Amino acid sequence: MHPIERLRYVARARGAGPTALGREAAGALAGFADDPPALVTACRRLVDRHPTDGPVWWLAARVLAAADPGSEAWRAAEELADDPTPGELAAGLPGDATVLLVGWPE
Repeated sequence: MHPIERLRYVARARGAGPTALGREAAGALAGFADDPPALVTACRRLVDRHPTDGPVWWLAARVLAAADPGSEAWRAAEELADDPTPGELAAGLPGDATVLLVGWPE
C-alpha cells in the first residue's frame, strides 16, 4: 500500500483503541522516513485527526526527533505492542466496574 493511502486510512480510523491506532500510525509514518518534509506533514495530519490520542502524539514526537525516523517508528510500534499497561489496568478493575472517561466530542 502506498504511504499516502496508509496515512489516510489511519487518519480516518475511528473506534480503534489508542494502542492499535499508534501501531498503525507507526507503520504509516515509517513510509515517509526518507522524505522529512512529508514526514512532518504526515505527523501533523495524524495529530490533527486524533488530538486526544496520547500514543499518536508520543509517536509523532519520537519519529520527528529521531536520526533514523523509519527505525524509530518500528521501535515505537514494538514498544506499544509490548506495553503491559492496558492489560494491567484491565486486570486491576473489578468485572462490574464502571469507568468514566472525561473528554469532549469531536
